Amino acid sequence: MTARLQNQVAWISGAASGMGEGIARLFAREGAAVALVDVQAAKGQAVAEEIRGEGGRAVFVECDVRHEASVRSSIGQAVREARQAIRHHNDTTWLAYTVFADPSATVQS
Repeated sequence: MTARLQNQVAWISGAASGMGEGIARLFAREGAAVALVDVQAAKGQAVAEEIRGEGGRAVFVECDVRHEASVRSSIGQAVREARQAIRHHNDTTWLAYTVFADPSATVQS
């Protein structure tokens, strides 16, 4: 890969499986630190461990994107983890991707 996403952080929901997992793996291969966000804790942890095992930077954050408080908390955790993964890079860019499996899902405060 070309490291096109070096010094960038991606917050990716739905990252424990399917398209979200694929996006997380691709972004990690391209150099991004990825925060895998999902309700499927065991699967998400496994994907994050695999990415780290391949030399990538990844953390899993359990989150239900239907609940605003859960999303806010997951972003805060991702920020704390990313600060440790990418120390003192002023050119760090944040990317956020959300993959919804259920288009009829609603966000709850």
